[in-house]
Amino acid sequence: MDGHGCEGNEGMKSHTIKNTEALAAFAQQHRWALSRSNCYGLLALVFRDTPTPQVLEQLRSPVLAQALGRLGYNPADDLAGDLEAVTERLSEEFTRTFVGPGAFVSPYASVNYEGEGQLWGDSTVWIKRFIETTGLFFKDNSGSIPDHIAIELELMQRLTAHEAQLWASRSSGASRNKKDIDEQLRQCLEVQQRFLGEHLCKWAPRFCERIIKTCTSLFYREMANLTKSILASNIKEVPAALRVLSGD
Repeated sequence: MDGHGCEGNEGMKSHTIKNTEALAAFAQQHRWALSRSNCYGLLALVFRDTPTPQVLEQLRSPVLAQALGRLGYNPADDLAGDLEAVTERLSEEFTRTFVGPGAFVSPYASVNYEGEGQLWGDSTVWIKRFIETTGLFFKDNSGSIPDHIAIELELMQRLTAHEAQLWASRSSGASRNKKDIDEQLRQCLEVQQRFLGEHLCKWAPRFCERIIKTCTSLFYREMANLTKSILASNIKEVPAALRVLSGD
């Protein structure tokens, strides 16, 4: 009986260790997803329109400046000075880079896709339908087009924010609805995987390269580098997250 008792205790210890390791892994996934969500949200703001003083104040805040510094961009070097003057300078650079007149970098997928090169191409229709399959809806009352880089980055922000919430639920250790949460996580990750692999990573890196090569603004070149970096990282992290979810 003592032998059987010892085996049972060892089995319980092993189970406890595995459960603790799993919860730690879920918590790590939550932090990574939340970090990606915050980054996508920032980039969506940056590429959506000319910057506002409020956006620049966020970029110059100590917490965000420190995070950007770890990624190789120091806002203190580029965004220092009178807030109104910096806002005006970046507004001019945004217009020159993404609007024109003259040569500019189009922020639309259909223009950057090889073989399309025009607004409202096949990729525009694809992204509009894709957004709707996620349960979200594209609001076109502002005159925008759904394959704008900012809209696509915002979609990734929402998906990764939802992923972060689900990982947080799993890392809490609550026993209720684990299967339901795991299924929602799997679906969320697979949607990200499809969107990145079939669409966003096929055109956004090319868009970023054009900014890096043609834009005179350090700020927008660094935002383009950051976009390339997070996309390259995210497309690798999604399969890894799926393996964590399956316990592999």
